[in-house]
Amino acid sequence: MAIVEIPYFGPFNTASVEEYYETEIQHNYMSVQIDINFENNTIGEERLIALKKFLEKIPVWASQNKQYIQDNLADEHDDTVREYAEFILEEFEEATLQELIDMDTDMEERVGQLTSLLHLVRIGLYPDGDGQFAVFDYTIGPDLLDNLIVINTDENGKLDYITMES
Repeated sequence: MAIVEIPYFGPFNTASVEEYYETEIQHNYMSVQIDINFENNTIGEERLIALKKFLEKIPVWASQNKQYIQDNLADEHDDTVREYAEFILEEFEEATLQELIDMDTDMEERVGQLTSLLHLVRIGLYPDGDGQFAVFDYTIGPDLLDNLIVINTDENGKLDYITMES
């Protein structure tokens, strides 16, 4: 049995973890929910250390994810971020859009402006799962729409894929 201090959460005992933990932090003046999800009730010390190291680098991952978003926007073969912005442009009333962006610009500029409004609202962590290690949820505003840009990475922050979810 080992105890590992996990940022934002406190000490975790490798011999006894719960299925779900949740907290909220401030990042860039915005609230971000962090949840940790375990498949088993025990976990190896090395997995908790990986979790600890990952949480210590949230600002690095958030910055890196912004670049992933911009890269996706420019990618001719994967238009997930563009679809998200275009969905907003199609679904929102013009008055709402005018509160968010400059509507006196061309479509490309509007898409870019909406993309720049994306901000992190949730980080889901799965340190002992078979799937992604981290899931980052981005939105232009949870009070405006349910759709999210979701970035899935490994424990080293390497992009696996980006998707849009609702």
